[in-house]
Amino acid sequence: MLNLGGVILMVLFLAGAYLLSIAPFKIPTVGSKTLLAAAFYMAGYSYNRFPFSRNSLWLVALACLATVVGVSFFFHGSMDCKGTDIFIYFAVALVGTVGMVHLAGKVKGRVQQALDYAGSKTLYILTFHFISFKLVSLLKVWQYGLPVTELSSFPVIFGHNTFYWLLYSAVGVLLPILLWELNRRAGMALRRR
Repeated sequence: MLNLGGVILMVLFLAGAYLLSIAPFKIPTVGSKTLLAAAFYMAGYSYNRFPFSRNSLWLVALACLATVVGVSFFFHGSMDCKGTDIFIYFAVALVGTVGMVHLAGKVKGRVQQALDYAGSKTLYILTFHFISFKLVSLLKVWQYGLPVTELSSFPVIFGHNTFYWLLYSAVGVLLPILLWELNRRAGMALRRR
C-alpha cells in the first residue's frame, strides 16, 4: 500500500530543496542538497511499500533505464543543480534507481554473489573510494603530463575522461574491498600467533 505520509514528506523536502536553491540566502548546514537527499530517502521509503506485480518487473526496469538513457542526452545535472532542474534531476535519478533495483533483482549465480559481497562492504567502499580515485588521477597525471597539483582536483581530474570513468569506478570499488580483505587476513594471522 502506498505510504501517503512518506509521499507528502518527499514532496515537501523536494519543494524545500527547490526553494533553497533559488533563495538569495544560505542556511548553514541545511541546503538544497540536504533536502534533496531527504526527498530521495522518503521516495525510497515510500517506494519500498508500493505493491508491484512480480511479472512486470522486467518491463518496469527496462522502461526506467530507457527513460534515463533518453533524458541523459538532453539533461546534464547533478546534486548541485538549481531551480527547476532539481525536479528533472530528482525524477531521472529516481527512475534510474528503480530500474537498477529491479534489474539487480533478476541477477543470479556468481554475479549475484559478487554483488552481494560488494554490497556487504558498502561502508568500506564509501570510506575509501575518494582516496582510491587519487591513484587513477595519478595515472592521468603521468599519462597526460599534467601538473601534480591536478591531484587536488575533487573528486577526480575532469579533463581527458573518455573512458577513465570505467577505471575510476573499478578502482573506487575494488581497492577498498582489497584493503578490507588484507586487513581481515592480517588480523586473522595475528590472532593465530
